[in-house]
Amino acid sequence: MDHLLQQAEAVLTQHKQEHVLHVMKSLDTPERERLCEQVLRADVDRLKKIVDQHRSSDNEDIGTLAPIGYEQWDSFSQAERDDYIQLGWEQLQQGKIAALVVAGGQGSRLGHDGPKGTIDIGLPSGKSLFELQADRLAELSRRAGVTIPWYIMTSPDNDAETRAFFEEAEFFGYPSQDCCFFQQHTMPAVDYSGKLLFSSESELNFAPSGNGECFSSLRSSGALEDMKRRGIEWAFYYNVDNALIQIADPAFIGVAAAGRHPIATKVIEKTNPDEKIGILCTRDGRPAVIEYTEIPQGMLEARELDGSLTYHLGNISIHLFRLDFIEKHADTDLPYHVARKKIDYVDAEGRYVEPTEPNAYKLERFIFDFFPMSDGMTVLKAGREGEFAPVKNKEGEDSPASARELVLRAMAAAEELAFVNGPYLQWPTERGMTMMWETSQPAAGKLEIYEAERIHSGERGNYVLHNEPMLTVHSEDGSSQRIQRLTVDGLTPGMTYFYKAYADTAEGRSVEEGPYPFRTAAPIGVPCSFVVTSETGGYHYFDKSGGSLNRSLFSAMSRYRPDFALFVGDMVDDGRRQEDWHTYLFGPGKELLGSTPFYSCLGNHEFSSSLFHEYSAYPQPGNYYSFNYGDVHITALDSTDFITDEHYPDGDGSIGSGHPQYDFLERDLQEAAENKALKWRIVFIHYSPYVSGGYEVEALRKLAPVMEKYGVDVVLSSHTIVYERSHPLREGKLDFDNGIVYVVAGGAGAMPSWQLPKREWHTSQSLAVPHFVQVTAAGDCLELRAIDIEGRLFDTLKIKKGSGGAKQFI
Repeated sequence: MDHLLQQAEAVLTQHKQEHVLHVMKSLDTPERERLCEQVLRADVDRLKKIVDQHRSSDNEDIGTLAPIGYEQWDSFSQAERDDYIQLGWEQLQQGKIAALVVAGGQGSRLGHDGPKGTIDIGLPSGKSLFELQADRLAELSRRAGVTIPWYIMTSPDNDAETRAFFEEAEFFGYPSQDCCFFQQHTMPAVDYSGKLLFSSESELNFAPSGNGECFSSLRSSGALEDMKRRGIEWAFYYNVDNALIQIADPAFIGVAAAGRHPIATKVIEKTNPDEKIGILCTRDGRPAVIEYTEIPQGMLEARELDGSLTYHLGNISIHLFRLDFIEKHADTDLPYHVARKKIDYVDAEGRYVEPTEPNAYKLERFIFDFFPMSDGMTVLKAGREGEFAPVKNKEGEDSPASARELVLRAMAAAEELAFVNGPYLQWPTERGMTMMWETSQPAAGKLEIYEAERIHSGERGNYVLHNEPMLTVHSEDGSSQRIQRLTVDGLTPGMTYFYKAYADTAEGRSVEEGPYPFRTAAPIGVPCSFVVTSETGGYHYFDKSGGSLNRSLFSAMSRYRPDFALFVGDMVDDGRRQEDWHTYLFGPGKELLGSTPFYSCLGNHEFSSSLFHEYSAYPQPGNYYSFNYGDVHITALDSTDFITDEHYPDGDGSIGSGHPQYDFLERDLQEAAENKALKWRIVFIHYSPYVSGGYEVEALRKLAPVMEKYGVDVVLSSHTIVYERSHPLREGKLDFDNGIVYVVAGGAGAMPSWQLPKREWHTSQSLAVPHFVQVTAAGDCLELRAIDIEGRLFDTLKIKKGSGGAKQFI
């Protein structure tokens, strides 16, 4: 103790802090020892140099400023926005994103006794800022299918209260193991004469030393190591007092991930030169944020020729930092900023003092002082509404009341009616079609059907629409629901029409989509053509595009103007996640599916979810069915219902007579074989009976005898993400007269490693590239064409049937 006391006394004497020496001598041994430790930890020598430099610098040189380049969300095309959002969801789904909230402040300035994150801004729900953020994180985690870890930086002043608040609220339903608290570092406060202040009769006043301590606090607390263990690549950084924060929004993440910089920031347009937020710009050629108090008034008011502010990008403290950047700079010695603050203290007589005017210097480091350490950064300008509602003042601007108004306004805007998925086409018949769509909120549906006349040229594919609809269909009893399913009937077979879809709420909101073309099903004797693909689910563990290639694939299929499309399972990554259906299917497929009906069978990634049935219009039981189109009879099977083992847990494991689906297949194919006008029989099923890859399911060959008995020509499957075509097979052998060709159309991806090193005996052609298959049935000829995503033809097969039914494979 004597040595510790001597060290502390030497420091205090050297820097003329005799008032601390006076207090120290009056304390008992334990308190004196604690105060000595505080003195030595305070680094008084450095503290004095920082304060002296601040005093002597009347006008600090802010360097050469210039505007910085930025991206603007509203300037992106819809396709670009979708790509960024999909990329952002991929990052989230892969568990690469952490949320990092700076929550070390107290609410005393707002008249709130407690941590700022515990403030209730007066919403009808009564939720605190922390709970609002927990709700958003929970919803984001649900949609991503992974829990997003939440790192909460507290301060010594509010750490215990913050933890207790979370525990009492049972972490607002968020997994407690994914809420990681850590404390930020502190620096001693000094009065204007440079004297250390006391927070109690025996303790120095240490104040949180700013959000710039975040990286070093992450490292020293072990939180950085925890991020690395979890595989985090980006930390989404934000302030707890933004009541509208859109935590880890996929659009911002996607823009950051697509960029080449280790830092991304979201900014807003400043409302006026004097708005009290810092500006983002470059200083001496490097990214920087300049506080509004540091910028000369002339620069604040500088304008471009069009009248806009030159320095207009407002910093709202929403950033993304790549983890390798955080780790590299965790121990970087950032400069301290000296601010004049009102700081409560205990005076020499032991009285607690609450000053009414600034009375002391507070030393802070700012997170944006890391910006110049990167050659560049990704800057995304977003709209203010829905992004920024600061809670900084007790009343007036940026107060709980103003934040509440902004949150309520954003909630109302979020309720705007819009088409979320679709409209899209289902279950075509010779005289009708089913149109489906999903809206952002429950609404009544209406469908208008328009006749179209052929003309020499026109904007809608050489058709002109009649002014008035020929048919109008309303949802039953005008019922309001999010997913609409409306069927129109009484049309002409094989005829092109147009349709418009409408949605209306009881509150008077209305939206419409269209017109879109569609064609009723071709009758027997009329040629038809369709496209086949699968595996559009993206599979975040190997597809780094997040499913964005689907847009290119669907666009390539659209160019062939198919009568319908077949999806051979795994349309989404996880069929239980509603977001997946938009990300992988309805979003990228909007153009194709709006005018082309599609059929699908269940894959393992659909998980037999209720959403599969809600989004489709197949006859009961919905997971297996059949239909006719032109001269083709097509049967959809649910292979997940047949197979059971550790990889296929949904099936009952039986394939044979007595199984409802097997019995259906036999009856269905028998009826099709008896109809001599139907020239072609095709079965599509997700798992592959024949493929020279690791995902071959040989048990499904038990279906072969019934398919061979009733003359099935082609079996379409996927599951293995390759293209593969077998030789014609019958009874487990080659048969070029009556065999079945098995085609694997694992189209939306390429996994060469999933193929065996050498092809199996039954394999005719095989290639692992993103692709689709075009099938054309015209009389006695069935043609299959495999086309890659660039539009290149890489395999063909023609099957011709003679009068006796014998096949010729070309």
